[in-house]
Amino acid sequence: MREAAASLEPLDAGRGLAALEAHRAFHAALYRASHNDLLVGLLDGLWDRADRYRRAALEAQEDSSGDRARVQAEHQAMMGAVLDGDPDAAEEHMRRHVAGSLGRRAIDVLGGG
Repeated sequence: MREAAASLEPLDAGRGLAALEAHRAFHAALYRASHNDLLVGLLDGLWDRADRYRRAALEAQEDSSGDRARVQAEHQAMMGAVLDGDPDAAEEHMRRHVAGSLGRRAIDVLGGG
């Protein structure tokens, strides 16, 4: 998980697929820590299906250092909660992260939110 976190770069349209793949690896490390094969399979499948929408949101987003700092802090908080074995904190941090995620922004870009 720490190795995946170390490879994270801020997401912006100029970074391309490598940055998105690093984010996927980080998130996969987080949910794989659950050791719940059903959850891992479900989330891997959802990530595959939502990836094109993440890309659309990434291309449409404006460059914001504040947003990048927020995402970095969220990643650190999620990882810390998982490594500390605090599922309640991990859940809360993940909910906040999802609310501001590229997937959520894709809904807005595509006119659904």
